[in-house]
Amino acid sequence: MKIHTGSAWADALDRSAKVYNGSAWLPLKAGDYVRATTAWRQIGSTTPIPQRFFGTGGPDDNVYDAASGQRQWTLLPGGDNGTELLPLLVFLHGVDQGGSDINKVLEDGLPLVISETGQLMKCRGAAPQLPAGSWTEHLDLIDSCIAYNISNYNVDQNRIYLCGLSDGAAGVIAKVIQQPTRFAAYAISSPPSNGMAANASLIKDIPCIIIQGLQDQRVGVGNVAAAVDALAAANGRIAPQTQFHYDGDHSYREWNQHMFDFATATNFMSLTFEDWLLLHSLDRVQEAGNYVTYAEGTQDYLHYLAAKHVVDMLPASSDKTALEARLSTLQTTLEVGKTHLVLAFGTSANPATGNYTRITATDTGTTVNALVDTNGNPTGISFVCQYTQWPADLPGAGPGSYHGLPGGVFLQSRRVYASNTWNFTGLPANATCRVDIFPFYKTESGTAHYGITGTIGGVTKNSVGDVYNVLDYLTWDGVAADGSGVLSMALNAQYPSSSNDGGLCAIMLTINS
Repeated sequence: MKIHTGSAWADALDRSAKVYNGSAWLPLKAGDYVRATTAWRQIGSTTPIPQRFFGTGGPDDNVYDAASGQRQWTLLPGGDNGTELLPLLVFLHGVDQGGSDINKVLEDGLPLVISETGQLMKCRGAAPQLPAGSWTEHLDLIDSCIAYNISNYNVDQNRIYLCGLSDGAAGVIAKVIQQPTRFAAYAISSPPSNGMAANASLIKDIPCIIIQGLQDQRVGVGNVAAAVDALAAANGRIAPQTQFHYDGDHSYREWNQHMFDFATATNFMSLTFEDWLLLHSLDRVQEAGNYVTYAEGTQDYLHYLAAKHVVDMLPASSDKTALEARLSTLQTTLEVGKTHLVLAFGTSANPATGNYTRITATDTGTTVNALVDTNGNPTGISFVCQYTQWPADLPGAGPGSYHGLPGGVFLQSRRVYASNTWNFTGLPANATCRVDIFPFYKTESGTAHYGITGTIGGVTKNSVGDVYNVLDYLTWDGVAADGSGVLSMALNAQYPSSSNDGGLCAIMLTINS
């Protein structure tokens, strides 16, 4: 069935088709009726609306800026008829995708992934095109794009997100600095030199993802590192999610494979970058509720800790009390038959707060007895820390909470230089466990790997995909203590033969009793 748009016949389910309600032209949606020769027929009443991604054919033919005639690619997720209140994700392309050919927007990043793979999204998407120059010179066009989408679709203005690569990343940074209270979160990859470090105190509370390749010859890695350091030191609400990749460069591989392509990208809290962004909202109660709901769904203790951190930041209210009650119920569920221990490697000054056992330089080669659990209760479990070298305070780490762990855990680390066996003892015989290892090593080196390799229960994993800052962790689940109650962990630097280093900030042990 077709309907006339004023200039052409369009499929009735095409959101460019409109119907007159007596005072205005409105987009057709499932459930509307049109006259089909002899009878009124309901549109799409039994047919699900598929995801649609189009460069022309939307309201005003996707022209988001009337003065320049610039268009955008528009994404409507499955089931979206344009009227449901949904978040908006704005993608800014790189310097080579500008101009007047709207199809050039599809050459890289998220638009390329969606158009080539059909990757499904949950929120509305907008990929505007820049006529010429840099996004930082045309921040008004970002405003025009957002205004266009608010005018034509029902946008949740508490949940507007920005993402971009290269020059688009620079545009994202400039925009959040210009309007630090407008955007719920942002994600950038390979950003050129920018004012991020200088404005860290202004934008520290906006959750963000930053991806950078250490082989990037076009973007100064040091500038990006300085921005990450400044954001971490500013101690915002939610720690910046950063990944610096040893083999990453200024290309498709870094941008798409590490962020935009859900099939290959590294996850954040076990989420795609889109789903991680969608946790966040300018409505802090909504945001905290999203974290709690996610933790309830995953039943993961680290996700519970992250949710608790976000809820704890809310001012007192009935909403906060309700979320605290849900967290209390979740905590009880997660602790039934389980014991959680956190070891933090630092001096007597760090970390400052939290229920943990501090492992210091003086503990090298000795047994630390009576580890406390995450409720502060002593246990009969001990830990043997093998000989390693000890660094000074780590630059680039923030005093805030990462993964919901106690503040300050990541301010220092133990240097992992050569292969050692680190043991937990005193566990129930043959107890099954989960081990989470939190590596850290600050480096801008593009010539050497820095990271940790671990072998637990015969399974080897390494942290080489994340060599800068503190945002990923390694998990071994279902590993078992031996008949004597010993759980051994063989930890090593990524490439010890090259005299490279790894840093270890914390270990969390979960014991199934």
